[in-house]
Amino acid sequence: MSVQKLNRWLLSLLLFLPVLLLYFSHFKHGSENKIPSFFIQDDMPYYMAIAREYFDGGSPPLSYGNPFSPNLETKRHYFQPPTWILGLLGHFIKIDPGLLFMLFGIITGLAAIRASISLFEYFHQINRPIDLGFLLIFIWGGGLLSIGGLCYSLIENHNTNDWLLFDPSGGWWFLNLGRNFIYPLESIYHLLFFLGILFGTRKQWGLVLATAFLLSLCHPFTGIQFLLIYTSWLTLEFLLDQEPPPLWTPLTCLAMTLTHLGYYLYYLGQDLEHKSVMETWKISFSMHTITFLLSLFPLFLFLWWGLRKKVYPSHWLRIPTHRFLLVGFLVTLGLVFHDRIMAPIQPLHFDRGYLWVFLFLIALPGIKVAQRSLQSKLSLKITALLSMLLLLSDNGSWFTMHILQPTGYYHTIAQKEILNWLNKNATAQDLFVSEDRILCYLSPTYSSVRPWYAFRWFTPFSEQNVIAQKSFFESGQIPDQWKGRSVLVLQPKTKKGTQIKFKKIKLYENSDYRIWQILP
Repeated sequence: MSVQKLNRWLLSLLLFLPVLLLYFSHFKHGSENKIPSFFIQDDMPYYMAIAREYFDGGSPPLSYGNPFSPNLETKRHYFQPPTWILGLLGHFIKIDPGLLFMLFGIITGLAAIRASISLFEYFHQINRPIDLGFLLIFIWGGGLLSIGGLCYSLIENHNTNDWLLFDPSGGWWFLNLGRNFIYPLESIYHLLFFLGILFGTRKQWGLVLATAFLLSLCHPFTGIQFLLIYTSWLTLEFLLDQEPPPLWTPLTCLAMTLTHLGYYLYYLGQDLEHKSVMETWKISFSMHTITFLLSLFPLFLFLWWGLRKKVYPSHWLRIPTHRFLLVGFLVTLGLVFHDRIMAPIQPLHFDRGYLWVFLFLIALPGIKVAQRSLQSKLSLKITALLSMLLLLSDNGSWFTMHILQPTGYYHTIAQKEILNWLNKNATAQDLFVSEDRILCYLSPTYSSVRPWYAFRWFTPFSEQNVIAQKSFFESGQIPDQWKGRSVLVLQPKTKKGTQIKFKKIKLYENSDYRIWQILP
């Protein structure tokens, strides 16, 4: 079979194998008392808690309130299509939420990779085996973060323990394209983002605006990023292009941008609970300069090579899609480094591989001329092969580590029994209290219960709740907010119930835990 005739969905499946291996490893490393949850990263249970909240929190199930808020009156003023679809599936298909999340991710991940291939083929047709190499680098290539971290660790600490030092949060911020497809929701965002670009290349402005609207609904960060890029580019094209887009396209994009900002910054900002969570998000999570340089250094090198070889003729910027790539890169760069000029709101959230995508496509002419320069002699061919391995080193090393040593949530039998009991017996009116962070965090994902404190990033007024909870377990003093509520208290059996100074009845007990209900 020729490369041209290779089925693109089959190619997508082959390119998706690292993610499939990651999930298979998570499953394979389970055991009788180590039950895989299929949530392989900390944030994942949160999205399934949101999905459940659509149908637990009220009717009609078209909006949700913060599932990690202990307040029964938490405002139901959020909506995202992907989590609503997950909620709908979970409501009618009674399967484990982690398994549903993983299966949903396989479908969305394959679709996102297929869209990535279409985007790549718009700028460079796949005709030869070497073109498959370019595509592999586009999706699974990366910078020198692991190599740089390894060198620094060896020099400074004389060991290799800190080889992920320059890759934020151990590589879970996804500064290259392919790693994003581990997350089902990131797959959807990238799928829509790339479809929006492809609609723009065909001047299908209605579809572009529909995609922008969907992305605005789906995610605050990716939504504003896409809107700002398209508003800037459409305005530029209206001024420069001989066949400009209709005036209504940049004006509509601008209107959606202002609406998006008004909803997230003003409307939601009036809600004290949302404001509290947003304040928690205003932490560093910044792109350090060394991380930025290492993550994109090979592409900057190829771009310089192309400029040096004059493969960017004077008319390169006269092509609208080339101008789009440049605008996309510059807008994304500004968002990633917005903390340099204003209070930060998770600057790294705007990268998610988009800097890599834009710069790769800009540098593609330089990549191709470098490849042609290195194919004339055997020694140069070896250099080209080593260069490709270097470009794949970030993802190669990262996936190898996580496949050999899987991360994520595993349940003990006792923990699974607690989650099952909560699912069958607890209601949305119950308040769940425990010092067991894992079970508190997972409780709204597997049941309708509301945790008093579950996870720092999502619990409103989290610091105050932690203080009140600590005081309760130390003194038995019940916070005023709990009075009149049905309060379920989970404690490990290592703590004797007689040490807890409140009136209670025992509702459930297994080998490791007891669940008490506070009596008035």
